[in-house]
Amino acid sequence: MSKKLLLMTTSLGWGGTEGHVTDLAIGYAALGIPFVVAVDMPPLDRLETLKRRGIRVEILTEDAGISPSNYVKSLDATLKELKPDLIHLNSWARKDLIFKVTREAGIPVVETLHTTISNLNLKTKVRYFFPLRRERQAYRKTLPAVINISDLSLHNFRRLYPFIDKTARVYCGAYFPKEPNDVISRGASAKVLWIGSMIERKRPVWALEIWKRLVFDFPGSQLIMVGNGPEMDRVKSMVQEMPPEMVLLSGNIADLSPVLKMGDIMFHTSVAEGIPKNIRYALNFGMPVIATNAGAISEAVTEGENGFLTEPHDESLTEKRLRQLISDATLRGVMGIKGREWGNRIFRMDNMVSNVLRAYKDLCGVEFIPKYRMTDRDIYFPLD
Repeated sequence: MSKKLLLMTTSLGWGGTEGHVTDLAIGYAALGIPFVVAVDMPPLDRLETLKRRGIRVEILTEDAGISPSNYVKSLDATLKELKPDLIHLNSWARKDLIFKVTREAGIPVVETLHTTISNLNLKTKVRYFFPLRRERQAYRKTLPAVINISDLSLHNFRRLYPFIDKTARVYCGAYFPKEPNDVISRGASAKVLWIGSMIERKRPVWALEIWKRLVFDFPGSQLIMVGNGPEMDRVKSMVQEMPPEMVLLSGNIADLSPVLKMGDIMFHTSVAEGIPKNIRYALNFGMPVIATNAGAISEAVTEGENGFLTEPHDESLTEKRLRQLISDATLRGVMGIKGREWGNRIFRMDNMVSNVLRAYKDLCGVEFIPKYRMTDRDIYFPLD
């Protein structure tokens, strides 16, 4: 009898964690692996993407203020119905309750940590890691196995939480364009992409402050900002003071492929990261990257090879590197080719899916045997 997997996530919004769950679900569906996606609460922006592929999604609750006891009842009922052999958790919310229910049900848990660990806030540590420290002796056999998304995260995790000895590193994947030669930058002007949540640590305002100092020197170049969030009002206010052709605000969009195909440079300004999806996409789409050297970004971007790394608060060097790439189409092309080669080695979607399946087996002894192989349709844009 085939084993069944349960993919759990807090929501199906536009964040990297939710995107990772969506990518895994699409890959598992392509491989014919039995699984169900369980979601804690809205937003559910990616729900239709999964439903179009016939993927079953269980919404545990639409009430963000549900009491712990009622949440436990809802989750317990779901597990009794589905009878999963393994749970793969991609979530921070209600983690203490999830572990309580899964321990009592005797279901092994694998968790992907989308962080470099050192960036965790105190609330997360209190609700998750501190309880695990207290309970590690009583629950040693039922502690979660952990997949880290970078070597840095794996190193930090093993150093800080040595009592969880089932750990692995699996890079997240990203899709590729079908026609790679059409997306390598060759033009005299440049479209610079900024993709991410409009939140303070991503620093969209900082990116705009740099952009407005240099854009008048490069007629025809444009900054395209994709995303939404609390900082959007400040961003809109700044953009209104600039000529309309300088910046394009797109908000959240369901399909990134048209934007990625037109982009020449990926501009990333966050101060805390793992390996963000926009950088993985940039490399796969043949774009050089200018990024702050935060989190594990240096595992994706090699200085001077497929992009440039700058210190998080070095505005002068960041502006200099941006000017350099906008003015040198040949350099963009060379870096773009190298980036695509690197992305093809470590960020292929099929590699990620097979490596996660291998981690299930190595860490928990639960093996899911694919019925099919992933095809080009599952690896390359467009998805539909």
